[in-house]
This record gives sequence, structure tokens and C-alpha cells, in this order.
Amino acid sequence: MNPLGGLVGNDLNPAANIIEFDPTAVGTFNNINVNLNLGDDTVTINSLREGGPEGLDIRNDANEGDDTIHIAGPIVDAGRQLLLRSEHITLANQISTQNPTVRLEGDVTLTSNSEINAGTGAVIASDTIDGAYDLTVTGGLVQFDGDIGSTAPLTDLTAACNIV
Repeated sequence: MNPLGGLVGNDLNPAANIIEFDPTAVGTFNNINVNLNLGDDTVTINSLREGGPEGLDIRNDANEGDDTIHIAGPIVDAGRQLLLRSEHITLANQISTQNPTVRLEGDVTLTSNSEINAGTGAVIASDTIDGAYDLTVTGGLVQFDGDIGSTAPLTDLTAACNIV
């Protein structure tokens, strides 16, 4: 770990893993990077400190295993881009940034009413979004590249932005 340059975690174990990170254990940092590789991995974010300078980058670039990212708690006013790339993403809370981009690259399932607010930044969802809950999206640009509500219709979708 390099607290000044970012926190980086690599999953090299082929067995299913749970990665836990406690941001109170280190000082100021710029980014949390988690690279999912072998095995079936689950990353759960219970919160990201409000107004901090850090961003969040969780990705499954190797496409090995069946990985899931759970956003269980709020990510409020993140100072850098948020990239969530996995086969499955569950969203049960608020995601907001201080204008950097929010990218959801994987099938998204809402498990509660949720909000994504990128300020003047972009919100980009590359795959399906499903779940019988409300979703509010705000950004300078909102781009949905997959189906919305195709297997589990959303209760409500509100978008405030230029929609592509």
C-alpha cells in the first residue's frame, strides 16, 4: 500500500475472496484500486468518506470468475472518478461525486431506491439496469448503453441532464 499514491489490492487467489478495507486505518490517500482476477470475488462498499479527495476504481479486467460489487452504503462527494467494472453490480444507496465521472460497467441491480449524482460530470452505465426501485440520475451527461428494466422494471427513473 502506498497511502500517498493510492491503495491497491490484487486478488491472486483462485478461491472466492472477500476484500475488506477500513479507510480509518490510513491517512490521506487519492484512490482505492481493487483489481479482481481469479475466482469469484465480492467487494462491498459500506461507505466512502464524505467530501474526501479519493476516488474508487474496482475492475475485473481479466474476466475470470463471477464477480460482484455491492454498493451498500453511501459514497458521498467523491473527489475523483468512480469506476465499477464487474459482472454484477448491486446498488442500494447514493453515489455522488464533486463532478468527476461515474462509470458502471456491468449488469446493475437496484436493491433499494438509489441515486447517482455526478454534478456536471458524466454518468455512464454500459449494461442493463434492473430492479423494482426508484433510480435518480444527475449529471452533465447521462449515457445508458444497455436495457433499463428489461427483466425487473424500475419503479421510477428520473434523469436530470443531457441524455444520450
